[in-house]
Amino acid sequence: MSVRFDSAARKAIERAMIEAETRRHATLDTGHLLLGIIAAADAPAVSALVTLGAEPQRLRDATVRLLEAEFASGPLTLEIAPATDDALLRAYQRSLERDAAEVSDVDILYACAQDAATTAGMALEDVGVTAARIA
Repeated sequence: MSVRFDSAARKAIERAMIEAETRRHATLDTGHLLLGIIAAADAPAVSALVTLGAEPQRLRDATVRLLEAEFASGPLTLEIAPATDDALLRAYQRSLERDAAEVSDVDILYACAQDAATTAGMALEDVGVTAARIA
């Protein structure tokens, strides 16, 4: 099974890794994914968030606050958190449901919103964004 990500999703994942490394977090969390998604103002997922009435800066602030409370700075070896792995799998499954050839950044956003127990899920919920509203 090969998972393909579209350009916006690949860039969001790359930015998420940079966010985690910059903060010296040893684990790539769903919060880092969310920061990677909202970093590009012209990304389709950001447009979806704005359409839902979510302010990207408020979402970023909430996500950073949650990440800082959860993670301490550590070594620069980066592992993927199980919740992040699960979110990426759910994003892939959503892309299959849409008969899409690639996973999009909106698929990742939707998957992050599906689990309110994760950093990304809590931050999205904080600004009133749920998976049901994204769908």
